[in-house]
Amino acid sequence: MCGIAGIFRTAGVWAPDRELVEAMNRHQADRGPDSAGVWMDDHLVLGHTRLAIMDPLNAAASQPYVTENWVISFNGEIYNFRALRETLRARHIPLETDSDTEVLAKSIELFGLDAALEKLNGMFAIAAYEKRARRLHLVRDRLGIKPLYFFYDPAEGVLVFASTPAAIARTFRKRWDLDVRGLYSFFSLGAPAGTHTLFEGITRVLPAQKLTIEPDRGLEGETYWRPRFTGSDIAEQIVSSIALQKESHVPSAVFLSGGVDSSLMASVLSDVTCFHLDSEEREYAEYVANFLGVELKVGRADAADDFQSQLRLYSRSSGEVSASSPIPSVVSGLIAQSGFKVAFSANGADELFHGYWRTPTPELRPDCIPAVFYEKYVEDAAAHHTNHIFRNPAAFKTLYSPGEDYSVQEEYGITGLDAEFPESARYRWLELMSYVAFDLNPTLDFSSMASSIEVRVPFLDHELVECALSMDANQLVAADFGRKVPLKKLLRKYGFSPMLWNRPKAGFSLPPEVAFDRRRSAIQAVDRLREMGMLSTEKLEKNPGRDVQYLHWAAGALAVWCDEWVDSGRVQLP
Repeated sequence: MCGIAGIFRTAGVWAPDRELVEAMNRHQADRGPDSAGVWMDDHLVLGHTRLAIMDPLNAAASQPYVTENWVISFNGEIYNFRALRETLRARHIPLETDSDTEVLAKSIELFGLDAALEKLNGMFAIAAYEKRARRLHLVRDRLGIKPLYFFYDPAEGVLVFASTPAAIARTFRKRWDLDVRGLYSFFSLGAPAGTHTLFEGITRVLPAQKLTIEPDRGLEGETYWRPRFTGSDIAEQIVSSIALQKESHVPSAVFLSGGVDSSLMASVLSDVTCFHLDSEEREYAEYVANFLGVELKVGRADAADDFQSQLRLYSRSSGEVSASSPIPSVVSGLIAQSGFKVAFSANGADELFHGYWRTPTPELRPDCIPAVFYEKYVEDAAAHHTNHIFRNPAAFKTLYSPGEDYSVQEEYGITGLDAEFPESARYRWLELMSYVAFDLNPTLDFSSMASSIEVRVPFLDHELVECALSMDANQLVAADFGRKVPLKKLLRKYGFSPMLWNRPKAGFSLPPEVAFDRRRSAIQAVDRLREMGMLSTEKLEKNPGRDVQYLHWAAGALAVWCDEWVDSGRVQLP
């Protein structure tokens, strides 16, 4: 896990560009505190900050990494690099390190970028530069786990990119306008979404997207992956996806909530330290840790001030805003204080395996749903699903109001699934490409990287995603197991008591005094944003309790972001 940055100019680099990239490296030092480097030619200055995970003591594994024809700066992990190493050795390609960085660079050198991407299993954001052609490619992994942002000015022929919008915003300009569409998506979803940030002009590379620029052509983009229908064995795929991500040359930890997903993940990983943020599920986390014979460390959010400080750290280090960032930030801090660099999270499992009632299951047999609920559920399922992921537009107004032709799919760049996938998969895919890709993933990444922690998310392995999406609701929901059937069957196989999953789903809850203080500060934030003209609330028509609570948390987070970026003069309001 690292930070990448760079400046590409179609007419040739400007004298201060190296200094600007070095400054971006410094602004992303928490993503890579172990070393930093810069490479440049007459069109590109490429930077990198390293968090040393694989072959950590070997300076030859540092970046930017140069081969005969390519230079790369890469953030993430290539989990199948051992298999790719064997492919390279069979072609008599010399290898000097035990790192995935060298394997990635030399795979691109041997096969070309497009063919290499097809072979990769991992989470990654890559800046790959063809030296002879003076052609730069920016690429993100298939599920949008690793972040990559850019600012492009075609008139000036300049492309600036980094792992965080903060690095660009603090370096390339002194002042930015507020992106009003990003503001709207934040209140609608929980985080700026689609290509938008809160900085007008700073946009993001989308999941599974490759952008290309060269001196005599403008910026061009393409989607290099869409899920493919598969008949793979789901239990085997779950275990292999988790096990594949286990390799690390430094100690690893697990976020253990005590629920089904994290308990299964800890079982497959087997010998890692577990961390739990004190909650109603603590007894289940303790049961799992005792069953596996591993250490469990428990942290606690003791005061509303802890949440405010975590929100400030998140906004300052990333430039983004997320109402849910304090919880992963607190856990990440606990893990870092215990000396770990790598952790595992079950992000995406609920969305992938029908963990929520909100996700429609149109092909599901009626015997799996209470009969009195079935007809209304089928009739209202799609609307209920949308209203649960996104806030009701009647609940708020911001500086941007979408028109009647507004489309979530178009706004967020969501591609469809092929016809052979079951209908229920299309709802799960929408969740993965909206709530997971633009809220859960960046929140987890920025929260953990602020503490220099790499977090791996095995349930977002693209092969596992393809396998689970290929299953219809009757394979994932059953009368005897309820939801997430394949995961629960594996837990039973490993010998866990059914009491681990035969219980209502519990979410994280704050101590009452902390919740009260946080709610009070959030209500004050709503008033402040109203005075600034950034937010107004309207009469709620649907989900009023949920929307009101959400808007309070969102306003609290945005007010902290404004402290850092608006009050400092970096961002100006319309």
